[in-house]
Amino acid sequence: MNVNFGQVLSDLEIMEIVESELSNTTCTDNISLDMNQIHVTYIDLLKANKSPVADKPRYKEYLKQLILENIPDVHFSRLPDRTKPEQIFSTKIKDQILSNAQTESSVKDDLNVLLRAAKILRKDIASTMLWQYTGTFADYDPPRMVQTFCKFAIQGTRTLGEVSV
Repeated sequence: MNVNFGQVLSDLEIMEIVESELSNTTCTDNISLDMNQIHVTYIDLLKANKSPVADKPRYKEYLKQLILENIPDVHFSRLPDRTKPEQIFSTKIKDQILSNAQTESSVKDDLNVLLRAAKILRKDIASTMLWQYTGTFADYDPPRMVQTFCKFAIQGTRTLGEVSV
């Protein structure tokens, strides 16, 4: 039985490192694991543990399989830019990233609605007759859209049974 003790030890160490990094990382840390980092670390571990390393080592596929077999809830994702290394993250991080993306999308949609409302209000303001303040608001007729928007923003809309003439 010819067991390469250095490689077995390196395998165990890299699994511990990856698992530790995945469990301690949140999506707000802006830290992601990638296969290049893991590959370089693994080669360093092999050398430190006196295991033979090829002149042009290629352990990425081996490491990916090792990670998938030994670490639960791990995902790999290739970025659209094929020159970038494959990213590794846990299910927890994936869920946080998706939640953040949905929130950002919701904010973007809300801002889009506000932008459209602002355009409508500017158009309404521009189409009203000029008015000058004469010490009283008695002769002032505010633009209908602006008046309606302010009412909705301050009071909200009416509820069933609340409408009175």
